[in-house]
Amino acid sequence: MNRKLELVLIFMILGATRSVVTAQNYGIDWFSIDGGGGTSTGGVYAVSGTIGQPDAGVLSGGNYAIEGGFWGIIVAVQTPGAPTLAIVRAGIGQVTISWSPATQGFVLQESASLSPANWTDSPSGAANPITAPAGPGNKFYRLIKPCGLETLDRQQTSGSSVAGSLDQWQSFTAGASGSLTKIELWVSSPTSPSASPGTIRIYGGEGTSGTLLATELVTFSDLSRFQTFALSSPPRVTAGSQYTIRFSVPSISSGWVWFSTDNPYAGGRGSMDPSWDYAFKTYVTPACD
Repeated sequence: MNRKLELVLIFMILGATRSVVTAQNYGIDWFSIDGGGGTSTGGVYAVSGTIGQPDAGVLSGGNYAIEGGFWGIIVAVQTPGAPTLAIVRAGIGQVTISWSPATQGFVLQESASLSPANWTDSPSGAANPITAPAGPGNKFYRLIKPCGLETLDRQQTSGSSVAGSLDQWQSFTAGASGSLTKIELWVSSPTSPSASPGTIRIYGGEGTSGTLLATELVTFSDLSRFQTFALSSPPRVTAGSQYTIRFSVPSISSGWVWFSTDNPYAGGRGSMDPSWDYAFKTYVTPACD
């Protein structure tokens, strides 16, 4: 009797076990073990190994995207004396890089590391603002003003009248240190319709009593516009210091210099009146030292 009971119990247990096994859904899901690895040594032997490879890349579909890999950072490295560089998110996988004030002459550079840094010019160059990819990996950005690059330094472009004499001057305050390589004046020819010879001189300080720094023989054409005059022996100017552009001609038959009577330029004045300013532009090439 006991033997029969034992057999019945065994069959009942086996049946219950079978029903449990067949009721389960088994599966092996795809997965990876990433990272890790190293080197083990002992005596004259060494073994190096790693577990898997890092997963990196982008999966996208519809409005969704998954970016795998390592966390990266994008950093603005501020350059002393340069405009303030700012980086903000611009959407999925992008950032906007800009600087303020939008001073001309600066270019954007980038480096993947700061130890050591390997700065190279960004493809965008001097464009401001720009949109750049946000990864993967680290990226550092900075502004630099290359030496040897001629840039517009100071300008006064307003005008309401045309006048002029045989000799006049306009003072200005340099915004950058370097060589004053080029000047533009809004003029025509004082002997219209013929072109006129003339002379441009650069002085230190305001007016013509300071040190004569440069002299250039030029020709004033009959077209009323900004005319460009390169200085063959560019004088050195210092940011924050005042200088004077003197322009003169041997004869005059009509008004030929564009100017404003509203005192639009605070860094200097015209020779005719303290509140007058002639239209001008100055170009400076920063020194490499």
